[in-house]
Amino acid sequence: MRGRKPQQKISSSDMSETHRKVSPRELEKVEEHLFSLVQKEFFPKNKSSIEGLRIRFREGLYRVHTKLLSRDDSADFRSTIVLPNSHPLVEQLILHEHSSRGHVVDHVIVTSLRERVWIVRARKTVKGVIGKCVLCRRFAAKPAGVPVASLPRNRVRDEKT
Repeated sequence: MRGRKPQQKISSSDMSETHRKVSPRELEKVEEHLFSLVQKEFFPKNKSSIEGLRIRFREGLYRVHTKLLSRDDSADFRSTIVLPNSHPLVEQLILHEHSSRGHVVDHVIVTSLRERVWIVRARKTVKGVIGKCVLCRRFAAKPAGVPVASLPRNRVRDEKT
């Protein structure tokens, strides 16, 4: 194969210097930053998509205030981050949740996603994304049916008496 460099083996000492494990807090910060970029890209243009929701702007993110405000849960659970339904990051988030949960049906995905984020028109969006899942389409496919042939003449004749 021309043009490809041979892969170099990385020793464990090299990995500790260049690669380190990401802490859950760092992962959460990166996720929040990505969500804020998606919101900045989408919501200034399309305010009509979030009309009717009780939206608050907190910590640089638009959040939905649900009816669960008096529960003793975390603030992130009581007021989840709003995301648009037509963004590639949202589609990837749905696909990741769908595959990590074992290709479950749409309402399970919506429920698990609503613990962290509020996707506008979530049920419709999740159904559309799951409808593109190759594994789900493969196993939901019906077997090809063969049309039933008519019986031959000697099988349908009246018996001679």
